[in-house]
Amino acid sequence: MDILLLPGQNADVVIKIVNTIIKETKKDRPGLEVETAIKVNITGAAIPLAYPLALIVQDYTESIAGKRWKAMGADPGNEGYMLIGACIPTLCGFGPTGGNPHAPDKWVEIGSLTRTVAIYAGIINTYLTKQ
Repeated sequence: MDILLLPGQNADVVIKIVNTIIKETKKDRPGLEVETAIKVNITGAAIPLAYPLALIVQDYTESIAGKRWKAMGADPGNEGYMLIGACIPTLCGFGPTGGNPHAPDKWVEIGSLTRTVAIYAGIINTYLTKQ
């Protein structure tokens, strides 16, 4: 299994839960062998919902796309945690509409590209002029 931790999740707690499930499953399935390995232990990333960049993004998405961007945490499957850890304001998972990221059949809705560019331009202009 591959577990990507979200902001606020404690790796030790998740590991304990997984080990408990393995132990219980082995009781019900004699002879079952299980190997575990932790390859990476990185938490997800988040910026506060009231952070100026997050508020600017929500305003622009509402004015251009008709709905506010839903700010959420992101798993460490992206580089956001490194940027946020280096005090670089970062929004994870914000971009054009699409599906199946990092897969051979990933896709992007063409119409969402122009909206995304317009939103990015407004965000950059507003963010840089407020600094």
